[in-house]
Amino acid sequence: MIRSGYVLAGFETLATIMDLFMTGKRGRWNDNFTRADISRFLSSTCSGFLHSYGQNFPNKKKYDKYSQSEANMFTKCRDMQIFDNCNFIVDSGGFQISTGKLTRRESDLLCSMYYEFLEEHSAVYDRAFILDIPPGPGCEIFHSFDDVYKQNFDSYNTAKNLPDDVRKKIIYVHHFRTPKLWEIYTKILREDNMFSSFEYHGTGGIVANMSSDMSIPCIIYVLPLIPLINEAKKCGRDYLNFHILGGANFRDVLFYELFKITLKRKHNFDLNITYDSSGPYKQVMHARFLHAKDNVGNIQKMGIKPKHMDQRF
Repeated sequence: MIRSGYVLAGFETLATIMDLFMTGKRGRWNDNFTRADISRFLSSTCSGFLHSYGQNFPNKKKYDKYSQSEANMFTKCRDMQIFDNCNFIVDSGGFQISTGKLTRRESDLLCSMYYEFLEEHSAVYDRAFILDIPPGPGCEIFHSFDDVYKQNFDSYNTAKNLPDDVRKKIIYVHHFRTPKLWEIYTKILREDNMFSSFEYHGTGGIVANMSSDMSIPCIIYVLPLIPLINEAKKCGRDYLNFHILGGANFRDVLFYELFKITLKRKHNFDLNITYDSSGPYKQVMHARFLHAKDNVGNIQKMGIKPKHMDQRF
């Protein structure tokens, strides 16, 4: 089976469900498969399994054991033996800052604790996102765009100066969704060999732009992709490891495969694209629909809002 570029967000939920089922605490377990079977399936189909370090950060009274608890979660999941040869990925929790879920004090604390966590517990994960903080609705920590630049540059520079074994695991995130963010993040990208300090790169804002990407005269992913490819070529690289936060529907995946084929054929350039389930999560939890096959094999939207639950598909 060919491994896809799909990364499962919130994988600790899957781990709990599987473990409860296989230990007979949930469902009708009948030795349906082994842990090795599950491990082979997950490692051969998914590119990674993602957990947000900052998702439980808001409104906590004490943080002295927070990082150890997060490390224990990764260790516990690995010990379940259903994730052998799988990549564990840490998200920073910058999204919680940008959407106003964290106060200024909590935001400052997260910024310092996250990078300490990456250094002290580097053995429990395989990749980690840089702590990026684009301004969003309700964000409390910015007073001007100069603040946006300074906060993000400080964070990115901290990541750049991590020990080599940690820095090589970092996924650098390049934002682009407004002209001012384009200016700020492009400036950071081109300062002091920032791009070349990292092996993995990515972009955010895809989910936020889903409603408007049909109105612009290009496929939205090329906007952050082109400058990153140009930086890679300047560094003498013939590859780019590119993660897209969100953007995992059928149309998106088709575009990714076309990009990869085109770049290889036209430029002999290897584009390695991965993408995560934050888009499908928003689809299920907010838009409240699933994709399912109908009686003739076509993919249709199946509404799961309460008012539709008494109807047949």
